[in-house]
Amino acid sequence: MQFDRPLHICYSFNMKCYTDILKEYAEEKDVNLKRAFVDALIPTSTYYRVMYGQDIRYATAKRVYERITKISSLQ
Repeated sequence: MQFDRPLHICYSFNMKCYTDILKEYAEEKDVNLKRAFVDALIPTSTYYRVMYGQDIRYATAKRVYERITKISSLQ
């Protein structure tokens, strides 16, 4: 599945922030979201800022989304 289209559709029509989309996707795929951030080489400080309400850039969300997909395929 390509990330761009599902993310933009969900963001545009549901007005969900990227953080909410990532949380739901990680839960659906049974992947620890912090692990996905770490595996995507994104600092844990960014993960914690996201968990406390700060939204993230599209490029960061895309990297995490792709990592969630990869981790779930390995499980």
